[in-house]
Amino acid sequence: MGIRRFVVAACVALCVLAGRASASRPLTVELRGFGHSLGLTAACPSGLTRIVIVGSSRAALDCVVRVQKFTKSGLDPWRIVESVRVTTPFAGGAIYSVETQTFTFTRSQASTAAFRGRIVGGTGRYKGVTGTVRGGGEGRNGVAIWDETFRFG
Repeated sequence: MGIRRFVVAACVALCVLAGRASASRPLTVELRGFGHSLGLTAACPSGLTRIVIVGSSRAALDCVVRVQKFTKSGLDPWRIVESVRVTTPFAGGAIYSVETQTFTFTRSQASTAAFRGRIVGGTGRYKGVTGTVRGGGEGRNGVAIWDETFRFG
């Protein structure tokens, strides 16, 4: 009986450690497009947006808390800067982050995005994690793929 309990305890400990170890490596996702607006809410005064995660049935939720629009001669908008609370789901849990997302547009219908922020927690295997998030990419004519990388620690 004692050996059986030891083996079970060792297996449980290894599973817990494996779950934590996977959270220590960077995670990268690809997000498709500019997302789909889910409208305004009291918690998300500038809108809630659903953005599909490429290669999965999951989607990130961006709660836009504040937005600034900048123009320049002949270009409206030229740049949009958003303060966003993001929930990004993964197998085994979700990561919560607070980000500044900057979108810059050109006259040729091209755009670039830069995401910078910090991880402020999560659920499941990501509960209590901290770290940084960085990403961005390019878009054209309303079609885009954005990369986001989560680094823990």
